[in-house]
Amino acid sequence: MCKKLFASLTLAFAVVPAFADTQSSPILHVDWPAGWKVSKPAMPEPEAGAVPVDIKRVRATKMEAGRVKAAIELTYSPLSKQKGLDTEFAAASQEARKRFEASGKTVYVTPPSETDLGGHYAVQNQMLASDKQTDAKLTFVMAFSKTHAYTLTYSATGVDFGMLQREFQQVRETLKLQD
Repeated sequence: MCKKLFASLTLAFAVVPAFADTQSSPILHVDWPAGWKVSKPAMPEPEAGAVPVDIKRVRATKMEAGRVKAAIELTYSPLSKQKGLDTEFAAASQEARKRFEASGKTVYVTPPSETDLGGHYAVQNQMLASDKQTDAKLTFVMAFSKTHAYTLTYSATGVDFGMLQREFQQVRETLKLQD
């Protein structure tokens, strides 16, 4: 149903109370909702001609009756010669929109708004992607620290999104990032 949504634009949650990938992980703490399946999938190979970036991600999915009900993904990478948070956010948001549209969905994107992510200034928006069969909702958040770029996304079908808002918010509130 929303397979492409969860395959390409998902967020990370963990079933454990805190996450630390390694001693050098920029994720200092996060409480993950109970019952979510946590994984650390590899990033897709970059497109031909693209400069490879050391991006790490953690994904959590909530399953129901053998289908993905919701997903949360946190990605992070060393900060390189970024063009600035607003510029990078606009480019990443546009890429997400293109992926939805390529799967045949009509997409509505809210204007960016200021927020907080793990103790850092961040920018976020929401996307509603729909087709004749289903609606999918995604919140997209991006922040920069002194040394890392972070992206947090959480997504579910339109109906499930509202019902899972407390779990999504739990991750936002407990996430602590370095720098």
